Amino acid sequence: MPAYFSLTFELNKSRDAVGAFCETLIHCGPVFKSGYWGFENDSFADIITWNQKKLDEDFELGYTEHHSHDYKQMLFDYADFSEVRLFIMNQRRKPVFSFALIVPEYDLRIYEGKNRAACSMQRKLERMKLLKSAAKKMWVGMDLLAIQTGWELSDVPPSAGEIAGGTKPQAEPFCIVPSSCFSLEKDVPFAYEYIERNGVFIEDGTEWNYR
Repeated sequence: MPAYFSLTFELNKSRDAVGAFCETLIHCGPVFKSGYWGFENDSFADIITWNQKKLDEDFELGYTEHHSHDYKQMLFDYADFSEVRLFIMNQRRKPVFSFALIVPEYDLRIYEGKNRAACSMQRKLERMKLLKSAAKKMWVGMDLLAIQTGWELSDVPPSAGEIAGGTKPQAEPFCIVPSSCFSLEKDVPFAYEYIERNGVFIEDGTEWNYR
């Protein structure tokens, strides 16, 4: 299994959250391909219905439960990414949940060299540009609370509530948060851009390095 780069989208739970998100995602570029991990033959509509029912029940997979009881993952085609996968993360009794959209790290960066200490990195900027574009469109297209990014060994991103309380969002290398959470004085070392729906796109170009 490769290491993955992830975009984490946080949103409020609602009766149409799953379908609204997935349909908006398709409008932003990715094309539904199939289900995943035993559900390859399930249709887009079937997976939406299954996942929304799970969310309405506030389901969270237990440590001893088989993955077939969990939210169903989806595969998408997008540009020339080797894999684009989407899955839901939920915690019981929380008013929010998250979608994680993941792609292999090697689709975005390659290390060249005989050892980690001396290796050089090739950034695949055009592919990252596609992900940034899709993220901006997602932010404008629906009522998201935060979009954060990270590599395989990154920390779990903070919640939108924590960001509103002053916690630094995870921008590895970019994030989108409400402009009310952005402090020009504190965040000025980063590149930033105000976008529609009272959002601010923040990018930290240094966060491509090996961890």
